[in-house]
Amino acid sequence: MVLHAVVGASIDALARSGARVTSALTHAAAALAVERDLSRLRADLAAGSTTIATVSARAAAGAVDDQELIYLIAASRQVHHRLLDLALGRVRLALQGLSGLPRLSAAVAGLDARLGATRDSLGTASPVATSPPPRARRTAGTGRRIAAAVGHARRFLLADPAMVEAREVHRRGDLDRPEMTSMFPLAFPLEALARCGAAISERLESWLQELASRSFSYYDDPRIATLDADTVGAVLRLQRYRSHGGDVSSTVEVLLGRVAAALEPSDRIPVWLERPTDSRIRLAGGRCAAVEANFLLGLLEGGAESFPKLGARPLARLWSDFAARGTTDVTDYVAEYLLVPISRLLAEGQDPGDAARARLSREIEQRTETCSPLTAAFLTMAASNHPDMGTAAWSWIEVLARSQRHDGGWDAEPLFWVNGAGGAPEWFRSRTVTTGFCYEALSVFLATAGAGSSSG
Repeated sequence: MVLHAVVGASIDALARSGARVTSALTHAAAALAVERDLSRLRADLAAGSTTIATVSARAAAGAVDDQELIYLIAASRQVHHRLLDLALGRVRLALQGLSGLPRLSAAVAGLDARLGATRDSLGTASPVATSPPPRARRTAGTGRRIAAAVGHARRFLLADPAMVEAREVHRRGDLDRPEMTSMFPLAFPLEALARCGAAISERLESWLQELASRSFSYYDDPRIATLDADTVGAVLRLQRYRSHGGDVSSTVEVLLGRVAAALEPSDRIPVWLERPTDSRIRLAGGRCAAVEANFLLGLLEGGAESFPKLGARPLARLWSDFAARGTTDVTDYVAEYLLVPISRLLAEGQDPGDAARARLSREIEQRTETCSPLTAAFLTMAASNHPDMGTAAWSWIEVLARSQRHDGGWDAEPLFWVNGAGGAPEWFRSRTVTTGFCYEALSVFLATAGAGSSSG
């Protein structure tokens, strides 16, 4: 989550412009971050840093170990085209949201012109692949190899019961406290382990108890005691894996009571369901399609009785938006992540209509070129939930298998935006969280593609 603590009349006036402007500024910040990462790509590669640009470059390089060759691939048009197209897409969304605000629009238009000029100087892009994903040749022993990778990943995830590395931690001078933390990101590896059958009830109870001690607020700072849709969705999705029945119903009842009180009659789910009482604190992030999908999936799985009242209209609108614009409405996460909760909503029996199903197929297929391990995990899980697609022997599995590290985990990749040093947005990334997704994807492959049957 991106947090802004700001004071001043001009900022207050901007905040009153509504969620449209906040979302537009988030898009603009994302484009600026891509531009910045591209300008430092070689230095970041040399330093071993993880940015959206280095992830794209390393994914394009595949299994190459020669650092000089990786530098050449990073400088290629293919890598720069993909990243600049991503940034330009975000800029266009920002300009749409800033209509009627000439100064801000002019600043973002300047960024658009700068990125466009850079993009034009690189020449024509290669056509985007729209054919079905390439199939990798299955060999004897594939099942055993993937099963071994799953076991190594599970041990990596279980090695630290507290999953300290997965926490979102802020240490900045403007916080007036040593640090501010969020337990929310732990939901991803916990859910991956639970969905794959690992015994995590004690870890889950510890996570829920800590969240309950801060009234399920995203941050542990008492000045920001606010409820957000992502945390609610995660808590609801994980309820089914708890071992204490009485506590389960009580937690859900209290949480859904707060949600019902916070949501106005609407077909949209805001990122922040509650707002800080301190008027000087602004929480960035108005609406995000991925956050809405996370929340609605949780409501279906853990609060089904409340779904007709709280979730039916927002889900119908979400399907309509997704059919029309795909992942464009993702503002807080990397765009590919939306494919995971969207596909799980489909797997839950929620019929999106032919247009949304076709859009999901296209969104999966168009991302097969130079995908990173985390994107490969998202694609594998999304395809496994789509009734018209399968995961058997797709080359994504090879991306995952060959990028696993010696300790069983994967390198940290960007997942969602957080507030960085000096207030500039930066990506939250965690090895534990990335490994959770990769672990679940490989487990899904074993379960759905029948890889075990091909092991000789």
